[in-house]
Amino acid sequence: SIGKNALYILPADDGLLERFQWVLTEARNVGGDGVILEARLIAGHTDDSVRALFREQRDAEFAGLAEEIGAWLSALKQDDTGPGSGDARAHLTRLAERARSIAARDFFPSGAGSGVQALLRAAERASARRA
Repeated sequence: SIGKNALYILPADDGLLERFQWVLTEARNVGGDGVILEARLIAGHTDDSVRALFREQRDAEFAGLAEEIGAWLSALKQDDTGPGSGDARAHLTRLAERARSIAARDFFPSGAGSGVQALLRAAERASARRA
């Protein structure tokens, strides 16, 4: 979602510029407005260090999600009461949605997202076997 009175800062990148142009168009379509600016860092950070900051944040989010999926998968393997049930399916859907949400903000992927996707596929298979 687009934040009201929000400021988004990302390193200059053609793909990101295209996304921001799309976001600006969407904002204007619903009566909002916005401005896209390009700035240069003068002191404190380089574009590479800003990219590293983004990677660190997304990697931490992916790591937390991977830990939660791993724990859920372990519990699923130990539970004989039908972990393919609606509650388990709903939980797996929520985990997958969190992964999509993080991936949508993973502008400079480091590969941590692919590990989470592999865990989700394993969880899908495990859940399907138990259904």
